[in-house]
Amino acid sequence: MKKLLFLPFILSCLLLHGQTEDIIPDNKSQIKITSSIEYKKLPFAMRMLKKQLPKEDISYYAQIGQRNEVNIEMKILGKTMMMSTISVTNYKLGKVWSKELMIVNDSIVKDGLKTEITELPEENSIIIGAETKEILGYPCVAFSMDTDSFKMEGFLAPGIMGPEEFRGHGMPLEIKATAKTEKLVQLLKA
Repeated sequence: MKKLLFLPFILSCLLLHGQTEDIIPDNKSQIKITSSIEYKKLPFAMRMLKKQLPKEDISYYAQIGQRNEVNIEMKILGKTMMMSTISVTNYKLGKVWSKELMIVNDSIVKDGLKTEITELPEENSIIIGAETKEILGYPCVAFSMDTDSFKMEGFLAPGIMGPEEFRGHGMPLEIKATAKTEKLVQLLKA
């Protein structure tokens, strides 16, 4: 009986570490993932602005890097505000470019571009679980991971190449991130 329970775990590990050239995206394509963001717990200061927090994240992934887009529209004290952030990460160059735009009542308040050099991520302790689930037609496997500031758990799609810290494991399509220092729990679902 123990061998039967151990077999799915071994098979999922083989699938995860046996990624081949058939992984999406290949070197000529990219994949778009739109994730909904839900806030389960927020610190007191952020609770007052819960309606203004982003509800959606759009990400494009390719083998050389990724692009993330977050847009927020809100009304505060009778003024209409629109904030947009687009960040592009190039894995090979180790650089991140961020474009931020803020418009208040048709007037541009902030419009800037900044470049950062990123360090290669340290080896993360991604633990692969035995639970499986299908998300958007992709077979996924459970994972958990600890960083300095968050504990993450959710589901990875081994057939889709994951970004930076998930490279070699798969693309996270569902994440529950719990902050270690403050009362913050975020759910991201593709």
